Amino acid sequence: MAMSTSMTVRSFEAKRNAALAAIAVSIARMNNDVLYAKLRKHRAIWKDTKNMILSKYSGQATQKWAQNQAKGK
Repeated sequence: MAMSTSMTVRSFEAKRNAALAAIAVSIARMNNDVLYAKLRKHRAIWKDTKNMILSKYSGQATQKWAQNQAKGK
């Protein structure tokens, strides 16, 4: 049985942009930049909101997933 993966193939430019962003965030963290604190705050808010959506719609999402599996999607 072959394993499936969720990894997508990215272009050189996409890889470069991701690396540049990661390095820039790392530098901002080392410099105790106010923007880094803002990033962390908003990331935490995003995660909390996502968890609230999951708790509200997880039942419906599970049903939809099961239907898609039955159809072979």
